[in-house]
Amino acid sequence: MSYYARIVFEMDDSYEFIGVTETPTIVFSKGNLQCTIKREPKLGEGNRSIPYIVEIGPFVSGEMANNVGLELLRDIKLNMVKSEFPINITGSPGKYDTTSICTTISAITDAGKQTFLPHVDPSRIENDYIGLKIFQVKTDLSELTFFKSSVSAKSSANFSLSYPLEKVWTDRLDISLSLLNSSIHEHDIRIQFLLRIMAIEALVPSSDKYGPEYIEAKKKAIKQIETLNIDPEITSRFRTALDNSVNKSIRVRVNCLLKKHLSDKRYGASDSDAISIFSACYKARSSFTHDGTFPSGFKLVENSRSLKLIALDLISSISLD
Repeated sequence: MSYYARIVFEMDDSYEFIGVTETPTIVFSKGNLQCTIKREPKLGEGNRSIPYIVEIGPFVSGEMANNVGLELLRDIKLNMVKSEFPINITGSPGKYDTTSICTTISAITDAGKQTFLPHVDPSRIENDYIGLKIFQVKTDLSELTFFKSSVSAKSSANFSLSYPLEKVWTDRLDISLSLLNSSIHEHDIRIQFLLRIMAIEALVPSSDKYGPEYIEAKKKAIKQIETLNIDPEITSRFRTALDNSVNKSIRVRVNCLLKKHLSDKRYGASDSDAISIFSACYKARSSFTHDGTFPSGFKLVENSRSLKLIALDLISSISLD
C-alpha cells in the first residue's frame, strides 16, 4: 500500500499558470517521489473558478505524506501571495485563507454511491474537497474517482435612488463609505471585520477632550505625584500619561457617537444595542491584532454583519444632522 498527498485549490479564470493543462505536469521529482499539477475543467455554466490539483507521492506512511503535504500547502500559499494570485484553498465562502486544512465541497450519500458505483471504474469514490487530504491506495491515485457537483446562486436586489438627496456630506462620510465598500469586496471575513470597525471609527471627531472637571482633576493629580519621592523618570511618565488622557480614546468617542445617533437601535440575532456590539468587536479586534485569534465564542460572521448595519445607520444619521 502507498500514501499520496492531494491538494486542491481554486483560482479565477482571469489568472493562469503557464504550461499547466488538464494533463498532469511534473513540478519536481526526487527518487520515486513525484509531484504533479493539473487543471480541471470548470464546473457549471458561468462558473469562473478553475480547480487545480497538486499530487505528490508515493509515501511509505500516512504521517510522512501529511508532513510533506502540509509543507506544500504552505508553499502554495506563500507563492500565490508573492504572485498576488488570489486563491480559494479552504472552500468556505468569506474565508479564502484561514488555518483550515481541508473542507468538503461535494458529497454523495450512501444511496448515491450504490447507484453510482456500478457505473464507474475504478470503483472507489471519494467526496470532492478543497485543501489537503491524504489517501491510502494500492498503487496510485488513479484508483480513485472524486465526486464533483456544482451549485450556483444569484443574488438579486431592486435598484433605487433618492432625489433630491438633501444630505450634509463630509470627507469623513466618504472615507467611511469607501471602507465599507472595500469590505464588501473582501473575501476574507477577518479583513472584512477589521475594515468595518475602521469604517465606524472614521466617523468620529479627530479630537474630543474631556470637560473642565476632568482637566482640573488631572492637574491636581499631577501636583500630587510631583510631591512624592519617586524616580523623576517615573514621574515624567505619569505626567505624560495624564496629559494624554485629556483626549478621549477612540473607543470612548465611538461610544459617544453611537449613544447620540443609535441609542434606540438593536442589531444581530442577540438583539443587542450598538454600543455593546462595538465594545465586543473592539475587544475582539485587539485580541486578533495581538495574537492572531478571536475570543472563544465570538461570532465573527454575525458581528461583521452587525458592524456593517451600524456603520450604514451612522452614515445615514450623521448625514442628516
